[in-house]
Amino acid sequence: MPDSLSARQLIASHPSAQWLKPWDRDALRKRELWPEIMDDPRLDPRDHERALAGLHRLNALSRAPAMLLGAIRHRLSPAEFRQPLRVLDLACGDGRSIARLRCLCPPGWSFLGADISPFAIGCANGRGIPGAEFRALDILQEPLPKADVVLCTNFLHHCGDDEALILLKKAAAAAAFLIVVLDLERSWLSYWQVALAARLVTDSEVVHVDSALSIRSAFKSCEIKDLAERAELPEALLERRFPCRLLLTSRLRLA
Repeated sequence: MPDSLSARQLIASHPSAQWLKPWDRDALRKRELWPEIMDDPRLDPRDHERALAGLHRLNALSRAPAMLLGAIRHRLSPAEFRQPLRVLDLACGDGRSIARLRCLCPPGWSFLGADISPFAIGCANGRGIPGAEFRALDILQEPLPKADVVLCTNFLHHCGDDEALILLKKAAAAAAFLIVVLDLERSWLSYWQVALAARLVTDSEVVHVDSALSIRSAFKSCEIKDLAERAELPEALLERRFPCRLLLTSRLRLA
């Protein structure tokens, strides 16, 4: 197990933690895939937990759980929506989003959260969320469990282009009815919106740096459309959602 380092130590040694220059028009033209501080296994657990809490507040500000539930309601029939659905949440983090979604969904739904981080999964299991279980899983390398609905929130931008394509294909193979992908959109507006929001909701330096890095590695809408076409997602629909989000849904088959 590597020795833990504080957030400030990791940020100081990160090759691209500095802010982009607004006058550099080409800065966001292409994706730049940089490792994020929160993904570093050396991150001190106290800073990691503070960052997870800050990330949850940032997602809550964007109303991500309500956005996900609205997408599921929109793409499923009323009868399907009322069924006791099994929902798989890819890269679920510490389970706070599932906890919120669990409060909003119809009774009888069950949830399985998967994440590569044992620390995040340990936090999620410690919450004791009714109707939810959590599993440490490398979602890019290992088989995905079957589910009625597969969710992927704010993870696609962590993937290279080929990895993102593989993930979409795996999600479609694992889902019975629907996949829902919610992620950031790469643009200057998104960059400054996320930077401001991160500082309003948390004092976590990890979230401050990672939020900017996330925009730099995010996809543009045309790039997501291309991925959906290459993955041959049926009935794919891509929508912009405030703030600075892209929502991709694919209706796989009828019940």
